[in-house]
Order: sequence, then structure tokens, then C-alpha cells
Amino acid sequence: MARNEGEALARILDAAEVQLDLLADAATRPEVDSRGLAATGLELLLEAMAATVAEVPGDRYRAFAARVAEVGAASEDVRLHLIELAEGWACKSCGADVAKDASIAGIKARKPKLSLVCKACGRATPVAALGLAAFKTRFGRRVSPAWNPSLQGFIWDGT
Repeated sequence: MARNEGEALARILDAAEVQLDLLADAATRPEVDSRGLAATGLELLLEAMAATVAEVPGDRYRAFAARVAEVGAASEDVRLHLIELAEGWACKSCGADVAKDASIAGIKARKPKLSLVCKACGRATPVAALGLAAFKTRFGRRVSPAWNPSLQGFIWDGT
């Protein structure tokens, strides 16, 4: 990690140059989703910046790293974690163990009821204990009446 501001800036510039190279290459290839790549590049650059400055002395750097982590957690898509949430899970209808979506209810009452939707048959089955633990680790701190889980990819019934 960077020990001072100069070293941190050099590492951040290195990360930015990699992203600029990727964007320049994408601009020459019409089959590439340049906008999606730019959004991903920004996320990666912010994460690199946060990791780099996290150990530089100063409240401003720690606050920046914390803010990047918070924004990242708030926009985290549940579909990226379906394998983790499906640990120990199997569909009660057909027995398959591959989920295509996560559905949730009980948010307003702060009693989330998480189910996974089977990729094979489309039926929802509650998660197993391991999946619930993974949910609590990834999304548990968001559970409040103000949280809108659909913004993070959950199928939500509004309750």
C-alpha cells in the first residue's frame, strides 16, 4: 500500500492509465459496449483509489475509502452473489440447485424472508442457513423500512 501522498498519486495514475488504455481500445471496436466498460472502469478506478489511499495518514483519505466502500455496497447487485446465497439450497419443486434470481419480502417489518428462484422450473424456495448467513453478511446492514431491495436486483414484493 501507499505510505505517502506522492506514492498514492503515482499508483492512482497507473490505475487510471490502464482504464484509459482499455477505453481507447474499446473505441476502435464496435462490438464492445463502451458505455458499460466506462462505468465498470470508473468503479475499478474508485476501488483502486480507495485501496491506495486507505493507508495514507489523514482523515480525508480514510473518509474517501469509507465512502467508496459504502457506495459500492449500496449498488451491489444480488445476482452477482447467487452462488453464495444458494449454498446448501435446492429447489423444493424440482430439486435443482441453480438459482436465477433472489426474491425478498418482509423488509418493511425488518424481518426479511429470502427465497431463490429456480433456474430450471422458476419456483421460489427459501434459502438454506448458509445462504441466509451470506445474505446477512452482504446485505444485512441495509435491511430497514427505507431500503428498496429492487435497486440491488432483488425481486421484491414491497413488504
